Amino acid sequence: MRHPALQTRDGDRLAAQGPRCTQRLAGGNVCVPTQGAVRTGKHTGHATIHHNGGFDLLFGCYDPDPAHTCFPRCLIRNSQEVPLEGNTGNLLHGKTCRQYRIREESQQFLRDNKDRPFLACLAWTPSHGRFGLPEDGPSFLLYKNKPWPHDLKVYAAMVHRVDRPLGEIRDLLTEPGIAHKTPIMFTGDKGGNAYLADQQHPRGFMGPNASLKAGVACRAGQGRFFEGGLRVPAIAHWPGRISAGVSNHLGSFPDLLRTFAEPAGAEVPRISTAFRWCGICWARQVPAASSRNTGASTGRTATAPPSA
Repeated sequence: MRHPALQTRDGDRLAAQGPRCTQRLAGGNVCVPTQGAVRTGKHTGHATIHHNGGFDLLFGCYDPDPAHTCFPRCLIRNSQEVPLEGNTGNLLHGKTCRQYRIREESQQFLRDNKDRPFLACLAWTPSHGRFGLPEDGPSFLLYKNKPWPHDLKVYAAMVHRVDRPLGEIRDLLTEPGIAHKTPIMFTGDKGGNAYLADQQHPRGFMGPNASLKAGVACRAGQGRFFEGGLRVPAIAHWPGRISAGVSNHLGSFPDLLRTFAEPAGAEVPRISTAFRWCGICWARQVPAASSRNTGASTGRTATAPPSA
């Protein structure tokens, strides 16, 4: 967000309207443990098995391999394979981009459930894995003429593919008039990777885990248990309920389950080891649980919306 070389209009708008959470730690230093922490409310010392977490609908990937390419042969909808037309197994090229299909399914879920309570974990897989995506799409065309290495253009386009749906989701919540009843949490699932590092850019070309203004950086990155592998950006958004600004409240991914269960009036499982994430915002400004009817969250890996 607010990177001088990247276009993240919708993420920047979200950050301007809700608190930016500066002290957030992922549930793990890679994606799968983090998803387990989100769905179970337990840290990895307790959540030893990654599973669907009780979701009514899962659309995406069951294992990491298909999630590391934009062009897998198929996706999974509740244990049933959904073939992706024109994809042959080539990791960098294909006809049907996985992210486009997950985005479409996510938006349809929001339309179908706008009149009843829901929880949606919209888990985008870019920008990691193999650097390939449709090069005739609007995201890549934004950077096509940049004097950058090809992989860097693809990476920047992947970031844009994460940013665009944020505005679309907000519009889908605003049109039926449920935005004021729908908290959103937008975050990453692990520390950044120093992609395309060189002598001039030792922290990676885009400088993840580093403050470009302050000239300081977290130690290590993705795949390591130092701060750089766990610290992530996060934005909370709930129009009319929480205000803009900066929150330095310390929190971690297992806390998300309790954070969303409380304003929804849902019972938190006893097995949860979590605290409220950004709980001071919820507690001060959320009305009684009986008036809650909707909750939403965004993150990365597979689209898995349960009834709440």
